Amino acid sequence: MFRGSEGQSADSLNFKFLASSDSRWLSSITMILTTSPRKSHLPWAIKEKQLNFLTQVEVGKEKEIDTEEVINNFATRSSHSGTLSPQRPGHANYCREEGVQRFRTTMRPLWWFIQVLGMVPFRFCQQTGQYELSWFSWAAWRTIFTAVYVTALLAASVTGLVIVLSSGGSVSLDPDEDTAAIKLAGIILMMQCLVNAWIQLLCVIGTVRRLCSLMNSWCVYISILDALGQTMLLLPKGWTTLPAPLPLLIRLMTTLMCLHTFTLFKCCLFSFTINCHLLSNAIRSWNNLLAEAMDDLWKRTSGSAAGSRLAHLVHTHSRLVSLVRETEASYSLILQCYYGTAILTLCTELYIMAYRLGSKAQATEGMVTVGLLTLQTAVLFLEVSLAAAEVQEVRDELVTALTGPSICVTGGKFFIINRPFIITVISAVTTYFIVMMQFMQSSEMGSVGLIDTTRSPSNCSLA
Repeated sequence: MFRGSEGQSADSLNFKFLASSDSRWLSSITMILTTSPRKSHLPWAIKEKQLNFLTQVEVGKEKEIDTEEVINNFATRSSHSGTLSPQRPGHANYCREEGVQRFRTTMRPLWWFIQVLGMVPFRFCQQTGQYELSWFSWAAWRTIFTAVYVTALLAASVTGLVIVLSSGGSVSLDPDEDTAAIKLAGIILMMQCLVNAWIQLLCVIGTVRRLCSLMNSWCVYISILDALGQTMLLLPKGWTTLPAPLPLLIRLMTTLMCLHTFTLFKCCLFSFTINCHLLSNAIRSWNNLLAEAMDDLWKRTSGSAAGSRLAHLVHTHSRLVSLVRETEASYSLILQCYYGTAILTLCTELYIMAYRLGSKAQATEGMVTVGLLTLQTAVLFLEVSLAAAEVQEVRDELVTALTGPSICVTGGKFFIINRPFIITVISAVTTYFIVMMQFMQSSEMGSVGLIDTTRSPSNCSLA
């Protein structure tokens, strides 16, 4: 164990940068665990004339579904139904007439619990498989009653808080100042909860129809589990239409497999970001030690204490360089694969968004869904990239003191992950999105011009 002139050990150094890293990588824990990369899985075959969220195939015809055909069928569906909503009213009737069991229970337990609290004015109808709103229902009246109750409670609490503050502040709550401060903190905490609950109730009541429509849009995504079951488990298509409980077991098994894969992917990125934050804090601590050692050498140029501090700096610098190299070697190929798939996913999501914008269809829920998926992919990309770029940025603070090879994190030795690299990727993806928008508009104008030409009088006379 090496010690400096003040008796600061390497263990205390490690404790300092580990403790200081809590506030920095705790935010990355929340960001990584609350976001999820989007993966598109398309069914290999669709039977019957069934209109779902992907495509429409005639009766008895089975074929492979590619991405281009899926995108083209979005326009076909919008021309027939006038909307891009993933589920039409006739779809539930079709499923019920054919005896298809639909278990749309993904969000229902959460909404049941919130409904007991009086925050959900709509209900789930088993017959239609939809969330329905009726202002004369018990759920709606319970939400209105809860809003009135919270409003009255908030008004009474604000009045009581004003009386307490105007009558001498926290001292009026208790003669003891410490006890009075604790009581005042509890009152303020509950006031914050009351204000947020009141605002949430007003927002729910004001946008209840859009919220109900959004829930109906997400309900149809249970069919993704059927497509994943057919693809990942190699199951026949007819198994998902059998009576319960077999379809439910298939979806449960598919969900567990997807969650396991998702967790493996997320945990790897999570550990990488934590290592990057720890390395950044360790390099910062070493920079501070170097500055203190230089000041010490300026004051006294000889002595055992100065030599001990220099030996400690050399040892810790060598250890930091080896840690960075080990991190880069461990995650290099993983980062290369991640950046390749992330850029491909962003381009695909932007292509779908550009096509929907170019089709000029009124599909607010669909655009919100695609927009949120694109946003979470971009946020995860930025979180991983910024964590890796921070290591090199901290190293550049004392570039004159580090005479060895460059310290950075790369992706498969092909590119260095820093802020210029992030700007380059964002610029490329944005350019791709703009080009796709222009291409969609020019294609639409060309199709309109072709229709006008075929309908002109000259063509009629030639015919």
